[in-house]
Amino acid sequence: MQHRKTEFGERLRTDASVHYWIKEEKWYLHGFIDDATGKILALYFDTKETLMGYYNIIKKVLLNYGVPKELLTDKRTVFWSPKEKESDLHSDTLTQYKFLRHNLGIKLTTSSVPQTKGRIERLWNTLQDRLPKELKENNISTIN
Repeated sequence: MQHRKTEFGERLRTDASVHYWIKEEKWYLHGFIDDATGKILALYFDTKETLMGYYNIIKKVLLNYGVPKELLTDKRTVFWSPKEKESDLHSDTLTQYKFLRHNLGIKLTTSSVPQTKGRIERLWNTLQDRLPKELKENNISTIN
């Protein structure tokens, strides 16, 4: 388990959670939380875990909070490519997300260890419990 950062924006945790948010429709909720405060910074529903989903939430973070220092996420190929080790920034093996991060100066840390992702996984548990009730109470029945 990693120690919590002390300053807002030092490290953001990101992931997506697949769940039946309404009735029998599976959606993917992409999200960012701040490591130091646990504050939810951005959420975005999509029908798949996609680059556009992550672009939508990073845009919300950038517009509302500025540029974070570091992102912590899993090892999805949206964020990194195994071929990048031998490549430079002018190579065609960079992911689009890495190109974005590089231009903004955001460090990426990846892990596939569940304990490393504990804080965002707890967020998903909370949202999976509460959000479907809120969606139903507010008569939200489509992803739009």
